[in-house]
Amino acid sequence: NIRFEKNTITNYYGGGLYNNNAGAIFEQLSFYENTAASGGGLYTTVSISLDSAVFKGNKATANGGGIVTTGGVLTLNNTVFEENTAGSNGGGIYSTGAVNAKKINLEGNKAASGGGIYNTKVFNVEDLLLKNNSATTYGGGIHHAGSTMTIERLSALSNTSALFGGAIYNAAIIKIDNAIFNRNSTTTASTSAFGGGMYHASGTSTLSNTTFS
Repeated sequence: NIRFEKNTITNYYGGGLYNNNAGAIFEQLSFYENTAASGGGLYTTVSISLDSAVFKGNKATANGGGIVTTGGVLTLNNTVFEENTAGSNGGGIYSTGAVNAKKINLEGNKAASGGGIYNTKVFNVEDLLLKNNSATTYGGGIHHAGSTMTIERLSALSNTSALFGGAIYNAAIIKIDNAIFNRNSTTTASTSAFGGGMYHASGTSTLSNTTFS
């Protein structure tokens, strides 16, 4: 049980932990109120596995308030991202590396784009909760910008974006099965804001067993 709290690195990566060159397996890591340019809590360039981790109140001036992954495979199990913020993309998670995840909660995270998740690579997740995440532009819960994202069992609740995709903004390939979208919204009062639940910009969106309410 390792806790990283209130650590700061100015103009660089990994406020709590920077993982480079060697893969790692961790259980019960906690990241609270750490700050960096990118990867407020954790920045990893190689494969890493996290089980029962908590990311809360971390901040990045650029990308990835909670975590940034740029290479290898990020494996997440039973992990919570809460109230993390990013000045640019990915309040909870910023991913340009592959991700496999199960039982992930993202709640109250904020960014310019992708309040919960900003992703450009293969991202597979089961049992995902997106709640009260927000973006000042696109994708309050998720901004999916490249490759393929597959989600099985999704609850997207009360997420907001100023412009497009209150819960999800898709510009690549996304597959969603067994999902509930409830009370998500876009907040700009004009004809330039679309897709309170989901906005499909380009690519392919495949949804099954899904409810919008």
